[in-house]
Amino acid sequence: MKGILIQQKVFKSIDGKYAENVSDDKKRDNDEYAYSSIILNLSDSVIRKVGKQNSAKELWDRLEELFTETSLPSKLFLLEKFFRYKLDMSKNIDENIDEFTKLVQDIKLTGDKNIDDYTPIVLLNAIPDVYSDVKAAIKYGRDNVCLDTVINGLKSKEMDIKTNKTSQPNNEVNMVRGRTKNRNSDYKYRRHSKGRSRSRSKSRSRDDRNRDDKTKERRCYNCGIKGHYIKDCRKPKRDNRENKYKEDTNAVTENTGDVFMVCDVNNVHNLNMHEWLIDSGCTFHLSPFKEIFTTFKPGKFGSVSMANQKRCDIQGLGDVCLTFSDGYKLTLRNVRYVPDLNHNLMSCAALEEEGLEGRWGKGIMKIMKGSLTVFKADKRRNLYVCTVDYDILTASVTDFDKTSLWHKRLGHISQKGLELLQKEGVLIDKIEKLKFCDECVMGKQHKVQFPASQNPNPVSSSCILDYVHADVWGPSNISTHGGNKYFLSIIDNFSRKVFVFLMKHKSDVFEKFRKWKILVENQTGKKLKVLRTDNGLEFCNQSFSNLCDECGIKRHKTNPYTPQQNGVAERMNRTLLEKVRCMLISSGLPKSFWGEALVTAAYLINRSPSVPLNGKIPESVWTGHAVDISSLRVFGCSAFVHQSVDKLAPRSQKCVFIGYPDGIKGYRLWLRSQPGFKVLISKDVIFNENEMPCLDNSQDKNNDNLDITFNKVEDNQQGEENEEELGTEFPENTNSDGLNDYLLARDRNRRELRIPARYNDFHIALNIEPNEPSSVEEALKSENSKNWLSAMAEEMKSLKDNNTWVLVPKPKSCSVVDCKWIFKIKEEDTSKRFKARLVAKGFTQKEGIDYTEIFSPVVKYTTVRIILALTAHFNWELKQMDV
Repeated sequence: MKGILIQQKVFKSIDGKYAENVSDDKKRDNDEYAYSSIILNLSDSVIRKVGKQNSAKELWDRLEELFTETSLPSKLFLLEKFFRYKLDMSKNIDENIDEFTKLVQDIKLTGDKNIDDYTPIVLLNAIPDVYSDVKAAIKYGRDNVCLDTVINGLKSKEMDIKTNKTSQPNNEVNMVRGRTKNRNSDYKYRRHSKGRSRSRSKSRSRDDRNRDDKTKERRCYNCGIKGHYIKDCRKPKRDNRENKYKEDTNAVTENTGDVFMVCDVNNVHNLNMHEWLIDSGCTFHLSPFKEIFTTFKPGKFGSVSMANQKRCDIQGLGDVCLTFSDGYKLTLRNVRYVPDLNHNLMSCAALEEEGLEGRWGKGIMKIMKGSLTVFKADKRRNLYVCTVDYDILTASVTDFDKTSLWHKRLGHISQKGLELLQKEGVLIDKIEKLKFCDECVMGKQHKVQFPASQNPNPVSSSCILDYVHADVWGPSNISTHGGNKYFLSIIDNFSRKVFVFLMKHKSDVFEKFRKWKILVENQTGKKLKVLRTDNGLEFCNQSFSNLCDECGIKRHKTNPYTPQQNGVAERMNRTLLEKVRCMLISSGLPKSFWGEALVTAAYLINRSPSVPLNGKIPESVWTGHAVDISSLRVFGCSAFVHQSVDKLAPRSQKCVFIGYPDGIKGYRLWLRSQPGFKVLISKDVIFNENEMPCLDNSQDKNNDNLDITFNKVEDNQQGEENEEELGTEFPENTNSDGLNDYLLARDRNRRELRIPARYNDFHIALNIEPNEPSSVEEALKSENSKNWLSAMAEEMKSLKDNNTWVLVPKPKSCSVVDCKWIFKIKEEDTSKRFKARLVAKGFTQKEGIDYTEIFSPVVKYTTVRIILALTAHFNWELKQMDV
């Protein structure tokens, strides 16, 4: 457009470079002429975008604003494409240089004027291996490299290649097909004359001509067409058609009966994992390079028969992420891993399933998605080949890393539990042997158990809620963020599903159990029949008994001091606490998060194989549906939740994953950066399961464990089955001397009583300030007398402002309680604070002598009235104490 305006001699209306003697009318005419020329060359859609402009200059500036990308994202995109540019060997050098020059010009339009300094270096690095000698000559043969030198060297090498190019044999490629229509139906078979000449003599005898006339009336028994015998039939023989087809093709079959279409390059001996052959007859993508897979699932998935009749096994499948020369990335799904292949093969059929299509012509195949060209492949030896790169950041995770990851996601589940999940089809990844887990030992180690005795009366149930076990654990020495110190565990005997409820007091058991009973009976349509508990007062009270009597629930209770008879609940508590310890240790979260870890542990146990169920999953037995564990994540890992505060704020906020909310499809996230305990629930979360943000700030693992205990259930006298979900194997303590410390009369260990450390003598000494005066005289004589006077004045002002006393004449019949000044020095971070308080000598009062009419001068009547009102309302017992 600039050239048209210059030709019409009106471009000065754009740049404003008029001579001084040009009149305003001339400028106006040029502006109108330029404006009309630009408008007439614009499409309707562009005219609507530019809107109404008053001059040609404004119109020109508006067009530059619309179609000149100067934003930072556009500049970064062009620079990334520039530095990753590679020559496309399907084009000639001139076409590549034109494309490269256009890219440089686009970058200059963004405002980068220094891009010319890098163009020769980038173009030199874009040279493929076939031009390696040119690259070496330019790189090491000159002190300075300019763009023209690189271009001239490439053009000279291209001319040499075209001059010395020789034709390639056409029989280097064997196309392999299977389960397709016979594409050779119209193939012109040569006549098999068995020794006779292929061309007849022009001069033939009369007998020969007569024989030909008779032949015309003959019908071929192979194809049914008149004019030739079966021995001269060009069509494949009927009886041997299938055998001949098998000889001319190479069938590729899978054990399941599916057929692959493979193109085998026989003359390729040097494997190049960066080249992919485009095959229109291949059913799936195939590759012999395991290292390029981003995800990989090993196994036997069939076999491939090659052209030399060699059978190769398919040893795995997975995804491969390809990066093309222009930076576009494409992920190939379900690529078959065949180590004995000679080349990567890309299936056109599989690409079509992804919404891609191929167009070819002039030696180039374009793989397109709509009107967008995804990548191009050039024709080599009658095959289309594309060159790609691989993103090393998407390297596949080893099988052991995946096993360890699922081990942590499932709350440190055991090796056997992972194998059962894989056997049931819940877990699709390959499970390797777990290595030694420190967190499992620190969280689950216990003493050697006594051998279990035979159970004369085993507990049996034929349906959910037929038999339920319940127990209370606590108190914990540390409260949760909600102030809870206890938890109630309820286990269904048939499904072994566990329900946990956090509580502040033991007295909350009745209300928690009542709500749980209403919920599960309403959801399942079943009725609770039998309840087994211990003899704790939280279960053995009038309210609990009345509820069971009204609902027809039979009670089974244990003998006093015999927790073994409630073994299912006791062992479930043990399993829960083992998981809590492991998750807190591995995540580094503070002890106050044991409540979140407990609820998560119950969630994971319900989705893990159970020993009493012979490996079945409690949640599946309870609901009758298969479970999905794909949403599980490692407890305590980093989580980035989506947020939309404003347009310039970050789109994500870093949190800590602390569990799964009940009844909501999402995750519980702790906002660690904000004060207090703030929890978010969201499903828009990205996890980094390799990072534990609280682990670096946690204390030593051996000292950071929760001080939590549970009842010993070592002699299983009632024969209860081992309830815990399959625990992790770890070295057991084989020292039998520890068994002698067990006392059958106790159901839990006694803690050693120690004097609190705050009562030590040296602490008392530190709490005494030697410079604190004991009277007003000492305060006024000390070196800090000014500070004490200020403190006393502040105290008197406070008493007057609060109207704590009224000055009246002294009654003759009443005694007076004297006052006293108390002086105290408060240690601040960098200074000392002097405080003075005026108090009454209440110890001088005697009961019966004005005892009820004398009060401290610092107490308000309003405060006393509030205390008396609260005492009367809550029926408290009020006592008075003087200090």
